[in-house]
Amino acid sequence: MGTNSVLEIPFTASPKPTVDWKFKNGKMPDSRRFKEDTNHKKTSMSMSKVVRSDTGTYTCEIENEHGSTKATIKVLVIGKQLYIRYKD
Repeated sequence: MGTNSVLEIPFTASPKPTVDWKFKNGKMPDSRRFKEDTNHKKTSMSMSKVVRSDTGTYTCEIENEHGSTKATIKVLVIGKQLYIRYKD
């Protein structure tokens, strides 16, 4: 707990897609600690000062005019360790 982590999802898309991150199918928990960044090759979610309540399912939806995809990431915070499991 209290550590920082980054969830990264690489992609290839043209034109640049819109990206929507969700936590437990809703809004991200704290906009001061969670920052999204997307460029032409990847999207990432930076998580600072991770706490146990950050445990849960994070979903990243990527979409442009040619289609969409979704990635599901399960995060488990136990003590000072953060476990991440990606699911397509």
